[in-house]
Amino acid sequence: MSNLSNGELERKVKGEFRYRCEQRKARCAYCRQKIDYKAPRNHPESFEAAHKLPVKTHPHLAYDINNFIPSHSRCNRSAGAEPFEDHPWVEANWG
Repeated sequence: MSNLSNGELERKVKGEFRYRCEQRKARCAYCRQKIDYKAPRNHPESFEAAHKLPVKTHPHLAYDINNFIPSHSRCNRSAGAEPFEDHPWVEANWG
């Protein structure tokens, strides 16, 4: 069991995921366009870790790095709480 609070755990896991994405210049899983990793938080083109499976229906995966996908802030927010695979504009093998 972790000694980290939920907030600390979230920052640590999302920070690690962001680092990995930035290193490989990962594109947005939704629109497949480049992400501006230097843009300020909440900027439409900035990086945001999105959940493949929504936390609302899969709370046990909230901090699972394997449940994250790279996205733009705007794309993640427009996706809502649908599972990633349910978005018709996304190719299933975005890879």
